[in-house]
Amino acid sequence: IWGPVQASPDTSICIGEPAFLGVTGGANYQWTVLQGTNPSLSNPNSANPVATPTVTTTYLVTSTINPYCPSFNKDTVVIEVLKGPDMAGQPDVLTCPNYEVSLDLGIVKNPGVTYSVKWTPAAGLSSDTVDNPKVKIKSTQTYNVTVGSSDNRCKSLDTILVDVLTGMSIENPDTGICLGQKVDVRGVGDSRYSYSWTHPTDNAPTFSNAGGIQTSITPGDTGVHKYILHAQHPNCPGVDSTVNFDIDVQPNPSVQVDEDESMCYGDTMQLTAIVTPNTFNRYTYSWTPGAALDFPDRKNPIFSAVEEGVATLTFVARTPAGCADSDQVSLNVYAADFLTLPGDTVICPGDTITIGMQVNPGVKFYWLPDYNISSVSAVQPRVWPVANQLFNVYASDSFGCLDTGHINITVRPRAVIDMPDTVTIYPGESYQMDPAGNCLYYTWFPPLGLSNADVSNPKVSPTVNTRYIVHGRTEAGCSVTDSIDILVKNDSYLDLPNAFTPGNRANGRLQIVRRGVAELKSFAVYNRWGTKVFETTDINEGWDGTFNGEIQPMGVYIYTIQAITPSGQTFTKQGNVTLIR
Repeated sequence: IWGPVQASPDTSICIGEPAFLGVTGGANYQWTVLQGTNPSLSNPNSANPVATPTVTTTYLVTSTINPYCPSFNKDTVVIEVLKGPDMAGQPDVLTCPNYEVSLDLGIVKNPGVTYSVKWTPAAGLSSDTVDNPKVKIKSTQTYNVTVGSSDNRCKSLDTILVDVLTGMSIENPDTGICLGQKVDVRGVGDSRYSYSWTHPTDNAPTFSNAGGIQTSITPGDTGVHKYILHAQHPNCPGVDSTVNFDIDVQPNPSVQVDEDESMCYGDTMQLTAIVTPNTFNRYTYSWTPGAALDFPDRKNPIFSAVEEGVATLTFVARTPAGCADSDQVSLNVYAADFLTLPGDTVICPGDTITIGMQVNPGVKFYWLPDYNISSVSAVQPRVWPVANQLFNVYASDSFGCLDTGHINITVRPRAVIDMPDTVTIYPGESYQMDPAGNCLYYTWFPPLGLSNADVSNPKVSPTVNTRYIVHGRTEAGCSVTDSIDILVKNDSYLDLPNAFTPGNRANGRLQIVRRGVAELKSFAVYNRWGTKVFETTDINEGWDGTFNGEIQPMGVYIYTIQAITPSGQTFTKQGNVTLIR
């Protein structure tokens, strides 16, 4: 016998909570929903199913093992589902980064009832315990909110997605380009934005995609322009998110340099380059090759013609972005050394030399000074300076180029020989030539009777009257000619002084004075009493004023001389001589 079926007592739950049902009496149970949420049971055939109704629900449990007692084999249980506070809820929100948005749960508030609110997480909320906080965040966030009241223990739950639009960025750094070039913009951004570009200083740029991040910008004018990308969304009224970058749009220069020119070696010329537009002040300039320029990095350098031939110079004007133009000028440098003169030279006084200048055809020239020269317009003039002289020549060729040259002519001192015109010698004598002057080299003619014809001071001993001619030459090569007559006497000459002083150096011995050679037969001296106090046959010996070792007194003495000359004549002479002490 089975007892009556009895279900667990009626109860209440909060929405979302489980209700644990139970039954006693009978067996083989069958649970069904009479009214309410169906299905909402974990197992309709279990004695203890779990019910999860969302509204108040009545459950019928029937024991199928005793169908014969229909009034006792079933029972009902009512599960009342209580609600938390009524609220409309906050829809998900789409907003911009750091844009403040107001949330509102829309709680239906009953008089006399108090309500509690809790938001999680609290980050970005003005308050996590009010039903209408403000939220301001950088990135998307999901908030969970729980609302309770003093009516019952049940709470209302909600989940709100605050979807924050992702930011945007441009990868392009500030850059410089040439006018007419384009810049490809690289960047990322949320596709839900509306994009637009502004350009405050560029009046006419071209965008390949004016409503997007990925675009190409072709600036319309030179200058440093700022290009601003704007991102806007209707959920963020009044908010204009911007990023920007600068494009330094530089002009394409146009260059014009001088016409080709000709110039002379050694001249200088200022080059001129015109660069347009001239309002741009950041050009860099270069001339190549620049070795002949004073400042090859300037527009208007000075060119120095230091090399003959054609010099082709290239001028380039360039902006920092590489916008450039170039032009060339050719400079034909004519030679300015068309005079060829011999080296400096040395002449002697009275000499005339020819200056062997070489010139190109068509050259005009003029010599200075205009004296001691055969012609100031001669190619190879003859000159005869009387002193050291610098001759300058000034010339111009058919191109108008000037050349100068000079030759220094040094006039050495005049060669000088000074010697007697005539010298007399006696038989057997010689004469030592001793010319004065500045000559270093000598030649005598004729060589007959000379000891050496190539020295300055030969001994000469001619046997007859002879004129000797001497040629002298200085170290500088200047020469002079002179002559001397050597007169040869026919016979020798003998004589004796009329006084002497023994012991006196100059006249201390009584000796025969002779010119030429002679054979002495006798030279004797007698005192006044006729005593012979001295005698010799040596013509070179003289009396010293003594006799037999005794000094003879002052007084007058008598001498006799007997000799034979080279001609064989007998020479005899006697006279008086005074001895002085």
